[in-house]
Amino acid sequence: MEAMSLSRSDWPHVRRHALAALATLAAVLALTGGSYRFYSTADQSRLQAEAALQAARATLANVENERTELEASLPVYQSLIARSIIGQEQRLHWRETLKAEQQAQAIGKLAFSLSPRQAFGAEGAGGLGRFRRYRSTMKLSLDFQREEALVGFLEGVAGQAHALAVVRGCQIGRRPEPGPATTGSLTADCTIDWATLERSTPGNPS
Repeated sequence: MEAMSLSRSDWPHVRRHALAALATLAAVLALTGGSYRFYSTADQSRLQAEAALQAARATLANVENERTELEASLPVYQSLIARSIIGQEQRLHWRETLKAEQQAQAIGKLAFSLSPRQAFGAEGAGGLGRFRRYRSTMKLSLDFQREEALVGFLEGVAGQAHALAVVRGCQIGRRPEPGPATTGSLTADCTIDWATLERSTPGNPS
């Protein structure tokens, strides 16, 4: 078979076919590049959608955990509100509690002094980041006949007080000389912290 040769004079006859072939090749290359870009963009979109879905699932899980914790802590929180452990100090109620327990336990002389309220403790520690902790310290002196009366008095105060009454300690002694029967032969000097919590606000940050 003889080889086919083309001369300059044949170019006008094949130019149209050559241009058509080049155009077809360019279209194929453009289509291939477009397809790659399409699939690359689609893959990125899929990855972004999966990441968004995972983030949404994590957020939902956190919300469910917070709801569970809130439901579990709600009874305790309501109890603290009812006893005025959360909120402003109820000093008038504290005095009434002392008088009531004094009568209930047949305590003789009763005297006390109460310091101003002060913030205490490391802020945000112990899961109290939304609250500030306060205490007012009471110095208490009383006379009584039996040690059981002192124990009952302190337990009654701690149980009935509209605060968290924490007895820091008592020094018990005997009167140097007998007093009236209504006074008692024993004395005690006690220190009690009346602790409360107050929710933090922008003007009162924790």
